[in-house]
Amino acid sequence: MLTGAVLAILTLAVVFGVSRDAWIEWFSHPIRVERLGRVPDDTVSGVGLLRLAALPMAAGWLVIPLLLRRLPRCPQATPSRPGSLPTTSVLLITLITLLGVALRIPRLFESLWYDEIAALIS
Repeated sequence: MLTGAVLAILTLAVVFGVSRDAWIEWFSHPIRVERLGRVPDDTVSGVGLLRLAALPMAAGWLVIPLLLRRLPRCPQATPSRPGSLPTTSVLLITLITLLGVALRIPRLFESLWYDEIAALIS
């Protein structure tokens, strides 16, 4: 429950704490702006939709944990120790996460999906 509230607050803080113009600049591809002479209308409307979608997403972070707490608990299909994962599963999840972080860090402060946008407009 507390995690959902924290995620809701962080979602709203990030989406609404950053100005609309900063979001538009973040998602604007320089080649498209150069060719059109302005930011495309799709980018501007997409930022508006992002900000609009943040509200139900934050509400979901608050409401879904409450709804899940009301569901009856089901017995586990396979006997295991409560709250434990096999060591190999934890190791695999950790390695996949570290690989993803290592691949993202070099371009962390660039806008997302530049390669897809560039392929579509070239």
